Amino acid sequence: MSTKLLSSRRCVAAAVALALLGTTGGVLAQQADARPVLRIHGPQGDSTQAVQWQPQDIVLRGAGKPGISSASLVGNAAEPGLYLVRVRMEPGTANAAHTHPDARITTIMSGTIYYGIGRVADLAHARPFGAGSVYFTPPNTPHFLITTDAAAVYEEAGVGPSRSVPVAP
Repeated sequence: MSTKLLSSRRCVAAAVALALLGTTGGVLAQQADARPVLRIHGPQGDSTQAVQWQPQDIVLRGAGKPGISSASLVGNAAEPGLYLVRVRMEPGTANAAHTHPDARITTIMSGTIYYGIGRVADLAHARPFGAGSVYFTPPNTPHFLITTDAAAVYEEAGVGPSRSVPVAP
Protein backbone atom coordinates (compact mmCIF):
# COMPACT_ATOMS: atom_id res chain seq x y z
CA MET A 1 0.00 0.00 0.00
CA SER A 2 1.29 3.46 -0.77
CA THR A 3 2.42 5.80 2.00
CA LYS A 4 -0.15 8.36 0.85
CA LEU A 5 -3.04 5.83 1.16
CA LEU A 6 -1.87 4.70 4.62
CA SER A 7 -1.57 8.31 5.75
CA SER A 8 -5.07 9.05 4.42
CA ARG A 9 -6.53 6.03 6.26
CA ARG A 10 -4.79 7.07 9.47
CA CYS A 11 -6.26 10.58 9.15
CA VAL A 12 -9.76 9.15 8.67
CA ALA A 13 -9.30 6.80 11.63
CA ALA A 14 -8.06 9.67 13.80
CA ALA A 15 -11.01 11.85 12.77
CA VAL A 16 -13.47 9.08 13.62
CA ALA A 17 -11.78 8.52 16.99
CA LEU A 18 -11.88 12.23 17.80
CA ALA A 19 -15.53 12.44 16.78
CA LEU A 20 -16.37 9.52 19.04
CA LEU A 21 -14.43 11.01 21.92
CA GLY A 22 -16.12 14.33 21.33
CA THR A 23 -19.57 12.78 21.64
CA THR A 24 -18.88 10.23 24.36
CA GLY A 25 -15.66 11.28 26.05
CA GLY A 26 -17.46 13.39 28.63
CA VAL A 27 -19.77 10.55 29.50
CA LEU A 28 -16.91 8.10 29.72
CA ALA A 29 -14.94 10.47 31.92
CA GLN A 30 -17.93 10.98 34.18
CA GLN A 31 -18.46 7.24 34.46
CA ALA A 32 -14.80 6.69 35.37
CA ASP A 33 -15.10 9.21 38.23
CA ALA A 34 -18.59 8.27 39.43
CA ARG A 35 -20.72 5.20 39.96
CA PRO A 36 -21.76 3.32 36.81
CA VAL A 37 -25.10 4.56 35.52
CA LEU A 38 -26.45 1.14 34.54
CA ARG A 39 -28.67 -0.24 37.29
CA ILE A 40 -29.70 -3.89 37.19
CA HIS A 41 -32.97 -4.76 38.91
CA GLY A 42 -32.17 -7.99 40.73
CA PRO A 43 -34.15 -10.15 43.12
CA GLN A 44 -32.31 -8.56 46.09
CA GLY A 45 -32.77 -4.99 44.82
CA ASP A 46 -30.98 -2.69 42.42
CA SER A 47 -27.30 -3.29 41.82
CA THR A 48 -24.48 -2.00 39.67
CA GLN A 49 -22.97 -5.49 39.69
CA ALA A 50 -23.89 -8.51 37.58
CA VAL A 51 -27.21 -10.05 38.54
CA GLN A 52 -28.34 -13.50 37.51
CA TRP A 53 -32.08 -13.89 37.17
CA GLN A 54 -34.00 -17.07 37.83
CA PRO A 55 -37.53 -17.27 36.40
CA GLN A 56 -39.11 -17.29 39.87
CA ASP A 57 -37.36 -13.98 40.66
CA ILE A 58 -39.07 -12.05 37.85
CA VAL A 59 -42.27 -10.43 39.06
CA LEU A 60 -44.43 -8.96 36.31
CA ARG A 61 -46.67 -6.06 37.35
CA GLY A 62 -49.44 -4.18 35.58
CA ALA A 63 -48.07 -1.97 32.82
CA GLY A 64 -50.98 0.47 32.72
CA LYS A 65 -52.68 -1.30 29.82
CA PRO A 66 -55.31 -4.03 30.24
CA GLY A 67 -53.90 -7.52 29.73
CA ILE A 68 -50.27 -6.37 29.76
CA SER A 69 -47.76 -6.76 32.60
CA SER A 70 -44.02 -6.11 32.67
CA ALA A 71 -40.80 -6.12 34.68
CA SER A 72 -37.66 -4.04 34.16
CA LEU A 73 -34.69 -6.38 34.15
CA VAL A 74 -31.89 -3.97 33.27
CA GLY A 75 -31.85 -0.19 33.41
CA ASN A 76 -34.93 2.01 33.26
CA ALA A 77 -36.57 2.90 29.94
CA ALA A 78 -37.40 6.39 31.25
CA GLU A 79 -33.74 7.19 31.96
CA PRO A 80 -30.69 7.49 29.69
CA GLY A 81 -28.97 4.19 28.94
CA LEU A 82 -29.58 0.60 27.99
CA TYR A 83 -32.72 -1.12 29.26
CA LEU A 84 -34.33 -4.54 28.99
CA VAL A 85 -37.99 -5.16 29.82
CA ARG A 86 -39.88 -8.46 29.99
CA VAL A 87 -43.54 -8.17 28.96
CA ARG A 88 -46.46 -10.59 29.16
CA MET A 89 -49.58 -10.13 27.05
CA GLU A 90 -52.63 -12.15 28.09
CA PRO A 91 -54.69 -14.04 25.47
CA GLY A 92 -56.85 -11.79 23.30
CA THR A 93 -54.92 -8.60 24.11
CA ALA A 94 -54.17 -5.77 21.70
CA ASN A 95 -51.45 -3.24 22.42
CA ALA A 96 -52.86 -0.36 20.36
CA ALA A 97 -50.76 1.46 17.78
CA HIS A 98 -47.98 3.50 19.36
CA THR A 99 -44.43 4.72 18.77
CA HIS A 100 -41.21 4.97 20.79
CA PRO A 101 -38.51 7.63 20.34
CA ASP A 102 -35.84 4.91 20.37
CA ALA A 103 -35.25 1.79 18.30
CA ARG A 104 -36.36 -1.48 19.89
CA ILE A 105 -35.18 -5.06 19.52
CA THR A 106 -37.82 -7.58 20.58
CA THR A 107 -37.32 -11.31 21.27
CA ILE A 108 -40.35 -13.55 21.69
CA MET A 109 -39.82 -15.85 24.69
CA SER A 110 -43.08 -17.85 24.52
CA GLY A 111 -46.38 -17.82 22.67
CA THR A 112 -47.05 -15.84 19.52
CA ILE A 113 -47.11 -12.08 19.04
CA TYR A 114 -48.83 -10.67 15.98
CA TYR A 115 -46.77 -7.59 15.15
CA GLY A 116 -47.75 -4.99 12.61
CA ILE A 117 -46.61 -1.63 11.32
CA GLY A 118 -49.39 0.92 11.05
CA ARG A 119 -51.69 3.32 12.86
CA VAL A 120 -54.46 0.79 13.64
CA ALA A 121 -54.14 -2.57 15.44
CA ASP A 122 -55.50 -4.97 12.81
CA LEU A 123 -54.78 -8.70 12.92
CA ALA A 124 -55.19 -8.90 9.12
CA HIS A 125 -52.17 -6.58 8.75
CA ALA A 126 -49.96 -8.26 11.36
CA ARG A 127 -47.29 -10.94 11.02
CA PRO A 128 -46.95 -13.76 13.57
CA PHE A 129 -43.72 -14.07 15.55
CA GLY A 130 -43.34 -17.21 17.69
CA ALA A 131 -40.93 -18.19 20.46
CA GLY A 132 -37.34 -17.53 19.46
CA SER A 133 -38.27 -14.91 16.85
CA VAL A 134 -36.68 -11.47 16.87
CA TYR A 135 -37.87 -8.27 15.24
CA PHE A 136 -36.59 -4.71 15.09
CA THR A 137 -38.72 -1.56 15.32
CA PRO A 138 -37.07 1.67 14.12
CA PRO A 139 -37.56 4.85 16.19
CA ASN A 140 -40.88 6.70 15.80
CA THR A 141 -42.47 3.86 13.81
CA PRO A 142 -46.21 3.35 14.46
CA HIS A 143 -46.69 -0.31 15.37
CA PHE A 144 -49.01 -2.61 17.32
CA LEU A 145 -49.02 -6.04 18.96
CA ILE A 146 -51.83 -8.58 19.32
CA THR A 147 -52.20 -11.95 21.00
CA THR A 148 -54.97 -14.32 20.02
CA ASP A 149 -55.82 -17.54 21.89
CA ALA A 150 -52.71 -17.82 24.10
CA ALA A 151 -50.57 -15.54 26.25
CA ALA A 152 -47.16 -14.44 24.98
CA VAL A 153 -44.01 -13.25 26.71
CA TYR A 154 -41.35 -11.13 25.06
CA GLU A 155 -38.28 -9.11 26.01
CA GLU A 156 -37.63 -5.70 24.56
CA ALA A 157 -34.31 -3.86 24.59
CA GLY A 158 -33.56 -0.26 23.73
CA VAL A 159 -31.66 2.83 24.80
CA GLY A 160 -33.52 5.39 26.89
CA PRO A 161 -34.89 7.74 27.68
CA SER A 162 -37.94 6.23 26.05
CA ARG A 163 -41.69 6.07 26.38
CA SER A 164 -44.74 4.74 24.60
CA VAL A 165 -46.60 7.38 22.57
CA PRO A 166 -50.17 6.50 21.48
CA VAL A 167 -50.91 6.99 17.79
CA ALA A 168 -54.21 8.35 16.49
CA PRO A 169 -55.77 6.22 13.70
